[in-house]
This record gives sequence, C-alpha cells and structure tokens, in this order.
Amino acid sequence: MKKLLILLPALLLFSCGNTQKTGYIDVKKVFNDFEYKKELEKELTSITNNRKFVLDSMETNLRLLSKKVELDKNNKDLVAEFQTLRSIYLEKRSMIEDENRNIVQQFDEKIIKQLNSYVKSYGQQNNYSMIYGATSDGNIMYGDTTLDISREVTEYINKKYKGK
Repeated sequence: MKKLLILLPALLLFSCGNTQKTGYIDVKKVFNDFEYKKELEKELTSITNNRKFVLDSMETNLRLLSKKVELDKNNKDLVAEFQTLRSIYLEKRSMIEDENRNIVQQFDEKIIKQLNSYVKSYGQQNNYSMIYGATSDGNIMYGDTTLDISREVTEYINKKYKGK
C-alpha cells in the first residue's frame, strides 16, 4: 500500500508533466498538394507524351504497311518487312512501358524523400513530439480534427520547397 501511495503521485506528476505535442497529416492530401509532386507530374506527362508520340508514329507506319500486305500477301519481302517492324514496335512499346513505370517509381521516391525531410523539419521547428501519417489503410482510424495539421504542413513544405 505504501508503494502505491508513493507511486501514484509520481505517475500523476509524470502524466501531467508529459504534455507532448502531437498531430497527424492526411498523407494522401499532403502528397497530392505538394508543389514538387506537381512539378514532377508535369515533367512525367511531358516524357510520357513524347514517348506516346513515338509509339503512335510507329503504329501508324505499321498499319499502313499492314494494308499493303493485305493487298499483296504473296510479296515475301513486304511480309518480312511488316513482321520486322511489328517486332520492333512491340519491343519498343514494352520498353517504354517499363521505363514509364520506373520513372513513376523514381519520382515517387524523390517526392516522398523530400516530403519526409520537410515534415521532420516542420515537426522540429514547431515542437512536435510526434506527427502521425493518416492513410486509408488503417494507420489512424480516427483523429480529432483539431490534431489534423495537414493544411499547415502542406503550406510549410511548399514554402520550404520554393526556398522561403
């Protein structure tokens, strides 16, 4: 009983004195509103559009050659040329699809790395003990909206990204 009487004030003192500042961010919202992400998204669109143009051009040539082959099926040189171009097109399309997936992954990694750095900096500058990332996969099932610092963090990271 004496131990409990001594331990109880210590626990109360510890729990009352332990006022850690915590908050959470909606990771998807902050990620999507990050200016760096928007810039890389524009770059990705430009890259994929240029690659699509190359494929579309190859596909158009392939279709034209296909029509010639249909008109002259006995022309072995024409059939061989079509098969070669078709093979090159399919290989190029596969290569471009792989490159597009890789660049999306690289861009996402760059964005997340920069985002994490800025959130850490925000937490340190604003005396947070912990900033949780809320996602739709159950990391945080509920959080009081007064603890949601997504807007503040988004503003901070975008200013930081722009060098302010």
